[in-house]
Amino acid sequence: MLNKPQLNTRQVAHHVLFLRCMLSMALIFATVFHVQAQNRFDAIAFVGMNMSQIDGDGAGNYNHIGLHAGIGTTFSIDADGLSPWRIGIAVGFSQKGSYIEASNRQLSANYVEIPISVGYTALNGQLRLSTGIAPALLVGASVTNNGIDDRASSDNFKKVDALPFFVYATYFLSHHWGVGAQWQTSMLSITKQNGSGTYRIWRENKGAFNRLFSLHLAYKF
Repeated sequence: MLNKPQLNTRQVAHHVLFLRCMLSMALIFATVFHVQAQNRFDAIAFVGMNMSQIDGDGAGNYNHIGLHAGIGTTFSIDADGLSPWRIGIAVGFSQKGSYIEASNRQLSANYVEIPISVGYTALNGQLRLSTGIAPALLVGASVTNNGIDDRASSDNFKKVDALPFFVYATYFLSHHWGVGAQWQTSMLSITKQNGSGTYRIWRENKGAFNRLFSLHLAYKF
């Protein structure tokens, strides 16, 4: 009689975490459509591609390709919805990492993000510029060397990337469809061991940091 494969504790935890994140995304999705009918609010879905690297890993190329997708809402800072200034909140899934060709080392980290932004609209609403932070929850990490799993390095990722900073631009080609780009970087180390690598802001904040450039397609409901 064949033995059924058993999930270990780590896999079960990741599955539960992923399900919770998907539930949160569904709740935000429902909330967005509930408030979208009001002129002050709008709802936007986006999907695109990350080109990322990890500062501190010894390589400097944006050669890790990953998915970037989510949904969110923005709302005007005034009650009548006429102000060009808007506050935004979203939830999304983002694949980050890096690839070091010289040593055939692949680092992959999947996150659920909650971007919070302040933005400005121009050109009669066609152009949206925003900046903010995107706290991210790690839902899975993998490090391989020549195709061999490096469990110690995988376990060294922090569960939360607490302070990624981003700038974002979207240009709407029509009332609904738009294209855009984002640049993002972690301000705090994404790894637990901070004895090596590079640093941000102050020298004690040393370790590894996500950095990415992404392109996306947006749809405004």
